[in-house]
Amino acid sequence: MRTILTIVFFLIAQTAIADTLCGNKPKEHDLVIGESQYTYEKSMSANSYIREEVPKMIIKNHDSLKALIKSNKKISSSELFENDMALEQVFFIDYPNNFQIITGTLLKQNALILKYKYAKSKKVSDKKAYLAALKEFCEFESGASYVD
Repeated sequence: MRTILTIVFFLIAQTAIADTLCGNKPKEHDLVIGESQYTYEKSMSANSYIREEVPKMIIKNHDSLKALIKSNKKISSSELFENDMALEQVFFIDYPNNFQIITGTLLKQNALILKYKYAKSKKVSDKKAYLAALKEFCEFESGASYVD
């Protein structure tokens, strides 16, 4: 029984490691985006945020500012500041962070596709394409971090 469990854990670990392209570098801090973050699920979530939440924030901000202007009252700097801060959070933090995830996921998937294509064909041209894609992804991944 112990042997079977060891084999199962080994196979699970091998599967997880198999799609690690750039090696397991230790995280320097919480803002580093590690290779494991570039998944289909996280990329689709980021895509959904950009498609759905960003337009809502722009409209909400626009409507809020429009209402302030229509009220014909003196607009305080704090009211303008609140409007401005809401948009800044979207565009200076959430927006680039989500694009980092999408870009990293696309680069990783491209490298994986070319890796498996080369493994199947063993052609020199496929190997060159894979190594170029791998280099591009690993360079991106090594400098990727969340905006805070």
